[in-house]
Amino acid sequence: GNVLQLQELIKDKGVEVFQFYIFFLLGFMSGLAGGNGSRFMNSKNADSCVTGMLVLLHVLDSSAQAVYWSFIVHRAESLQLPANTPEDVALVRLACLGRIQDQADFVQLRVSWELLGLR
Repeated sequence: GNVLQLQELIKDKGVEVFQFYIFFLLGFMSGLAGGNGSRFMNSKNADSCVTGMLVLLHVLDSSAQAVYWSFIVHRAESLQLPANTPEDVALVRLACLGRIQDQADFVQLRVSWELLGLR
């Protein structure tokens, strides 16, 4: 949904608006959790933000689905998680939604996921 809307906005408003959007997004994400400097933009969050922005560079030459799933696969790689099966990719997507930032948290997510299958 949002990637498709972004593609439509770029077609309507132009690449300059997209470039400003990326610049704004970086500033906005850096300011989250405010304070002296940024408590949000630590190395783990910066990696995810940079990955997202790099993937968004393909918003004009790829489908919305390709951009979205490319981000998920890149996050799997940066977290050193498997993304070989549909279940792997679903778990990585869930990890992104849950803001999982390291393997220890992912292990807890995977255990919970597997427990769901036992019911």
